[in-house]
Amino acid sequence: MISNLLQWCRPSGLHKLGIIGINQRNGEYIDRYNPRALYPRVDDKLKTKALANEFGLKVPELYGVVQYQHQVKQLGSMLADRDRFVIKPSQGSAGKGILVILGREGDYFLKPSGEKLTLHDLQRHISNTLSGLYSLGGRRDKAMIEYTIQFGDTFEGFSN
Repeated sequence: MISNLLQWCRPSGLHKLGIIGINQRNGEYIDRYNPRALYPRVDDKLKTKALANEFGLKVPELYGVVQYQHQVKQLGSMLADRDRFVIKPSQGSAGKGILVILGREGDYFLKPSGEKLTLHDLQRHISNTLSGLYSLGGRRDKAMIEYTIQFGDTFEGFSN
C-alpha cells in the first residue's frame, strides 16, 4: 500500500515520486498561476464554497454559519438533529480551529479521539473562532458548520 511506503519515505524519496512540498507548491503553482487580487476568494472558505457551488463542484453541505456572538446562543437548535458535523473557521489558518464531531452520547458531542464535549464547549469554541483566534492575522471570523466527509480505506494512514 502506498501509505506504508510514504510513512517511511525521506523527502528526497517523495520528490522522486513526484510529491512536492508545500513551499514548492505555493511558489511554482499557487503564486505563478493565480493573480494576487483573487486570493480573497480562496482565503475565505465561505467564498470558496460559493464559487465551487457556482461551477457545479461537489462540496460538503453547509449546515449553518455563525457570524455574530449573539448567534452562539442558537447553536443548540442548529445542531438539534445533527450527530456528525465539522465546525471550522471561515478564514482559518493551517487547519487551526477545525473541530470534528463524529457522534453524540446523551448531552455530549464526541470527538474522533472519544473526548466528550458539552454544548457549552462548542459555544466557547465558536466564540473563540469569531474573535479571530484561529484566523489569518487574528481577524474577526465566522464559524462554518458543515457535513463531515466520510473517508474510505484508501486514505488510511494519511492522517490521524
